[in-house]
Amino acid sequence: MQKELVHVMLKPDTLEFGLRDIVIRELQKEECEIVASKRLILSFSQISSIYPRFSNTRAKPVVFAYFTSRETEHLAILGSVGLHERLDVIKGQTGTGKGIRGKYYTRYTKLNSSELQEWLSGTLSNVEDIDLEMFGRDILHVADNQADSIVGLRAILSFSQLDLILAKGFHV
Repeated sequence: MQKELVHVMLKPDTLEFGLRDIVIRELQKEECEIVASKRLILSFSQISSIYPRFSNTRAKPVVFAYFTSRETEHLAILGSVGLHERLDVIKGQTGTGKGIRGKYYTRYTKLNSSELQEWLSGTLSNVEDIDLEMFGRDILHVADNQADSIVGLRAILSFSQLDLILAKGFHV
């Protein structure tokens, strides 16, 4: 059976507000196995590897400062092919009531349409707070695809942890 490896990052607020175990239970509803876990405060290089295409140049400094100043937890999750897509569904979306973000991420500012336009243009008075909410505080990050997962995990895990993954049947 072919296997897929997914990198999931639990964000600082998730750890600080006691949501870690809830999020893990939600992720494990999918048939998968957590084969490695590591907590750390990221370096700029590591967060850049995890978000290789972070295109919002205005938000990047505040978001990357958040990730390089507070503890995150990184999971290597092994499952059958298509796991990235299945975990992306489980991840959900803020404000929808569906998935992890929809159920458990409730500490965000709800913007009306004019405030949203101000935020998008960078003129909202609390633009940095909203940037951080939109990109940093939303519980978890699931890598977009297999290649991004491998790059992110190589930036985080030790060689011995990667060897453990290889022993579980995944070949990089």
